[in-house]
Amino acid sequence: MSRELFAQHFNENPLKTISACGLSLAGVCYLIKVSRDYKKRSYLRQLRRKRQEERLKQFEDLSRRYPLNPERLSIVAIPFEELVEKLQKRELKASNVLEAYIAKALVVNQDYNCITQFVPQCFEFAKHLDELSDI
Repeated sequence: MSRELFAQHFNENPLKTISACGLSLAGVCYLIKVSRDYKKRSYLRQLRRKRQEERLKQFEDLSRRYPLNPERLSIVAIPFEELVEKLQKRELKASNVLEAYIAKALVVNQDYNCITQFVPQCFEFAKHLDELSDI
């Protein structure tokens, strides 16, 4: 729109011209906000996809390292009170119990998708418990 045309339109109906300019400015502000929101959502979508890929890779690695074999199945089948007693008497190692429950959890996760991640330090904790002389 040329200056002369704008000036003529403004002189004829200033309220309409100001309203139109205000709406245009509001539209531009809205588009900027939508653009920022889109960029943020896009970034979060990529981050979520990356995290899911890392999670699946971790679960695949753990599944290969700790398959659910008969020994681990027998550990998982032990009632809680008996399991605690065997751990305290050192009949079972904490790391073996951890591995058994991880193996079982990974099998269950295939059907129910119920695990987000394992505690990263869990193996260190189990090793530390195994090294203790007295519980």
